[in-house]
Amino acid sequence: VLAADDAMKGVSSAILTSTIIFMAVFFPVAMMGGTSGAFYTQFGITMAVAVGISAVNAFTLSPALCALLLKPYIDEQGNTKNNFAARFRKAFNAVFDRLSRRYVRGVMFIIHRRWLLWSIIGISFGLLVLLVNVTKTGLIPEEDTGTVMVSMNTKPGTSMAQTSKVMERINSRLDSIGEIEYSGAVAGFSFSGSGPSQAMYFVTLKDWE
Repeated sequence: VLAADDAMKGVSSAILTSTIIFMAVFFPVAMMGGTSGAFYTQFGITMAVAVGISAVNAFTLSPALCALLLKPYIDEQGNTKNNFAARFRKAFNAVFDRLSRRYVRGVMFIIHRRWLLWSIIGISFGLLVLLVNVTKTGLIPEEDTGTVMVSMNTKPGTSMAQTSKVMERINSRLDSIGEIEYSGAVAGFSFSGSGPSQAMYFVTLKDWE
């Protein structure tokens, strides 16, 4: 319990600050209007609520679980246990300590070579400017494949022969449009259903560029 309390004293301010920053970013996103708002309103609300719930969990449930689960492995006589959980904890702590020492050495290496740090920052900034200039900025990517699907419905009860005559007239009109590269039709089926009064056209347009 004392260890969990000490740990929370060290990270509470960081948890609170990061939570406020995230919520300050995502709440305005949830209030956007127009087309962008239609895409991002639910996302902003979801992220803001999720971050808030995560903060509540970090301040309440996680410390309580740490106090319950991370108990010293000591038996009734005061001797340290040597079961699987104890061995796993020792191995984990050993690996974590090695990683911590390497991390500290890496940080000290950067601190003593500030020119390297500023060089990395400068290169990163240059790459950022380059990517901003070459990255597309459209809200929705262009997905126009140049294909149009047309659904045709004649009067209910129309025979297939009558529907075919209507399709022939439509085909002649489509062939007269210069912007169409190819067109095909299927009788007896459309978006509305299937039957002799239904038909479907697949039209491929010429590349306008």
